[in-house]
Amino acid sequence: MVASRDTCPSTHRAIRSDDEPRRRRRAPGTRSASRAARRLAARLREERGYTLIELLIATVVSLVVLSAITTLLVLSQRIETRDANYTYAQDDARAALDRMVSEIRQAWNIISAGPNSVDMDVNLGGQPYQVYYECDIPQPGTPYNECVRLQLQVGAPLPSLAGAPVAITNLENGTATNPVFSWGPSPIAPYYMTATIDVPASDGGTTKDGLGFSHTIVISDGALMRNENVQN
Repeated sequence: MVASRDTCPSTHRAIRSDDEPRRRRRAPGTRSASRAARRLAARLREERGYTLIELLIATVVSLVVLSAITTLLVLSQRIETRDANYTYAQDDARAALDRMVSEIRQAWNIISAGPNSVDMDVNLGGQPYQVYYECDIPQPGTPYNECVRLQLQVGAPLPSLAGAPVAITNLENGTATNPVFSWGPSPIAPYYMTATIDVPASDGGTTKDGLGFSHTIVISDGALMRNENVQN
């Protein structure tokens, strides 16, 4: 008797399939952790520090920016100083000229009058005084002239001008060709006086670093003479 063979292929495939080891399946949480770890590792590999060349470039750019800011600040300070000197030069000259013209206006006796000087009797504070201005005195250490003022008792002789109080400084005029005073109709019998002073715009002509003003400030004022007795 011949034994029968099972020739069904499907049965053999099923048996072989059952004999193969089963593949292990990973839990969903494990897969997510693995992907996160891979992404983190890739990100860390991409993060690099600055190179020496990059640091040098950043340093140079920073120095250029700081230098530009510092230059602007210094320039602004110098311009502010220049403008302050300009204002001071105007205010100081104008105040001195106003005082001189005011005294000439109040004078009741003009003793002598010249292109750069005036000698007069004037009441100051209710008291009579003799006041003398001379505006062609060389100013020490500068190319300018200065105007000095003397005040003494009426009739007293004029003292030396050495050490006389200075009334106006930094005069560019006060010369024979560019005088301070102009008398009309004549210096012998003046009826009207005009005083003009020329001063540098930068407080003594300072033009440091080319930022100072180099022009001249011209200030003029006049007075109608009130004196009754004019002497030669």
